[in-house]
Amino acid sequence: MSLALNSNDYPVLNGLLNEMNKSFSKNKAVFNKRFDAWLLANEEDQNLRHELNSLAAQILEQVNFEKAFTDYGINSNRGFFHEIYIRLKHQILPVKLEADELKSIYSKLAIDPNQLKVLELVDVTNWKKIFSLIDAESISAQDQSKLVSEIYSALVVLTHRLTSIGIDPYFVSRIPEADDVDSPFFELNIAITAHTSSVKQRSSKLSESEHQVILEKLNRCDAILEQMEANEKLNGTSLHLIFLSKLAGQQLKRIRLLLALLAAFDKNNRNESQALLAATLVPTINRPNRLTKFLKANTQLLAHRVVNHTSEKGEHYVGFSRNENKKLFLSAMGGGLLVVLLVFIKHLIHALHLSLFFEGLLFGLNYAAGFVTMHLLHFTLATKQSAMTASYIASALDPANPKSTQAKKAFRFVITSQFVSLVGNLIIVLPLCYFIGWSVFHFAESSIFSQKEAEAALYSNHPFLSLSLIYAGVTAIFLSTSGIITGLVDNKIQFSEIPYRIIHHPLLKKRITLEKLNKIAAFVEKNGGAISGNIFLGLALGMAGNFGEFLGLPLISDTLQSLPVILVLQPEVAGLSQLN
Repeated sequence: MSLALNSNDYPVLNGLLNEMNKSFSKNKAVFNKRFDAWLLANEEDQNLRHELNSLAAQILEQVNFEKAFTDYGINSNRGFFHEIYIRLKHQILPVKLEADELKSIYSKLAIDPNQLKVLELVDVTNWKKIFSLIDAESISAQDQSKLVSEIYSALVVLTHRLTSIGIDPYFVSRIPEADDVDSPFFELNIAITAHTSSVKQRSSKLSESEHQVILEKLNRCDAILEQMEANEKLNGTSLHLIFLSKLAGQQLKRIRLLLALLAAFDKNNRNESQALLAATLVPTINRPNRLTKFLKANTQLLAHRVVNHTSEKGEHYVGFSRNENKKLFLSAMGGGLLVVLLVFIKHLIHALHLSLFFEGLLFGLNYAAGFVTMHLLHFTLATKQSAMTASYIASALDPANPKSTQAKKAFRFVITSQFVSLVGNLIIVLPLCYFIGWSVFHFAESSIFSQKEAEAALYSNHPFLSLSLIYAGVTAIFLSTSGIITGLVDNKIQFSEIPYRIIHHPLLKKRITLEKLNKIAAFVEKNGGAISGNIFLGLALGMAGNFGEFLGLPLISDTLQSLPVILVLQPEVAGLSQLN
């Protein structure tokens, strides 16, 4: 008998598959409601039951399930970046499948494998109803014994892999108790291996008491992972640690599922376990190399940590009262003063007529030094402020309560603070630049910019006649990236215990007093992330224009230069020549 559903052996299932693809909704909730109604209308159909029993018997006879149980839906142990590489590679050139592997047999169910993707939408409830239509007595004792043997083999493999994670030095360094003599990972491995051996010797089944003992050890392993996640939220994390904890979590979940299948003491429990297993395996068979879901699952916690760190910095750029806004205004005035100085230095660098690379590098170092100085002096620049305040707004959002007023208040505070900073910057930049330009023109009878440079700069800042809106978008990307870098570095400093390592560095302890080391460590802990983010932002803004010019792109080199500064540094363009 053929396995293909479109053959003459399975007219009812073939019609159902075609109807699913053509008539059923792609919305999961609507799809399952329609499918539930179909099952209810056809549950007494003997042809449907016969076809399901026949198909189940063939699949159990031909498929070796061990690899499916141990690998499908579970990350490899190669590491985060190698896993990405493998998934991308297998999307381009799929891996060779053994003839008895579940994916290979599954692909034969339809001429077009894409037709089978609709099965991903079937929920656990409907899978349970499907399995309730299959008569266990139609499955031969030999096939049932084969399946049980494959489950036990998979359990042994999974527990061995789980134990290797539980004793991984990188993993243990974050949860020292995981390496104790009574480590739950070791205990679980011993319990399952011992039970598997007894099954092979005595052909016994998993008793309820044995099941409870193993579940207790599984719960201890889960507690270790929960404790690790709690520690990660407090002390920072890394992609590799997240990858290991996610992998361990996947293996624990699969072990629970297989144990539940073995310990199903009645038909209802067995159908429930089978349904959970089917709902887990089918999506991984259809899309084995799905990258977006993998990235989301493994970077979500790190992104949360980055947002938390950045939002903590962002709070310093938000005024929550009139008094705090006054301080922010004074801080912005200091930032405006520093911006004027940066523009002058940049113009002097440009006057050196260096090569594109070295000129861009000096531009970037100029900006980087200026931004770092702003941070250390607690000055504020309105255009840079959003890189931090955006994460503050994100941290205030409550997914469970979208109508929460907390996010609205945070947004209002940020808008007010942004406006105060902008006014504070301009109230210094406009008069000071105007005064400097007028002074140079009046007393030295010269101008800082030539006529040609000033006109070109004025044109490049026009919102409609130039590409300044696109440049603003590029700058926004740089600002967002600098905020992410700030959070990543802060997380790294905390996770890697950099302050402690500085204080206890053997060479530094010989040359620097403990008091100074404590100050250095505190400075790094407080400012390391912000300094890194500002250095990146400065280099990116400074080098972007020259890099674009090198590539032949129509990018201006004066990314940070504002229209008011141009107007006052070239008096003739600003009409100041009329004053004489």
